[in-house]
Amino acid sequence: MFKSFTITIQVSPRDHGCSVVPQKLEYEKVNANVDYPNSLLQSILASYKEVDAYLSQQANDKLLLNCNATDN
Repeated sequence: MFKSFTITIQVSPRDHGCSVVPQKLEYEKVNANVDYPNSLLQSILASYKEVDAYLSQQANDKLLLNCNATDN
């Protein structure tokens, strides 16, 4: 289907524990009759959303722990 397929992900930390995560997808089709990798892209997007939800929950849990620690 594809001669080559590369996904590049770069994580750049920002203020307040946030990060910017640009991604680049490059591929070369074997020939012009090969469909675009839409289903794969949807799977990748779903995975990113799951990771985002997990990291957001971890950050919220950490914030709550830090707030509770300062209340004592």
